[in-house]
Amino acid sequence: MRLLLRSFALGAPGLPREGMQALPEQMARDLREPVRTAVRAHELREHAGGVTVTTDHGPISARCAVAAVAAPDLERLLDVPAPPSHGLTTWWFSAPEAPADDAFLR
Repeated sequence: MRLLLRSFALGAPGLPREGMQALPEQMARDLREPVRTAVRAHELREHAGGVTVTTDHGPISARCAVAAVAAPDLERLLDVPAPPSHGLTTWWFSAPEAPADDAFLR
């Protein structure tokens, strides 16, 4: 919550013009090898040369891997306990116009 409030106070939080999908697309754009998305990983094994991920489309070997998965899947892939989760509820409100002409409230 502190980070959210700090972001509102010091910056202009928002979304990329092209949506949240623009973030991983921008990160992947300059990589030498294409990024594979929507591919189910069944196993991730570390070895001296890096990692091998077993997928529905066969094995993929690389120096490193980014596991963008839910905690239970991470536990299954890496055989480590899933980190505890903490619930959070955020309420967002909107109004037809700003209550004041203060940049802090925009």
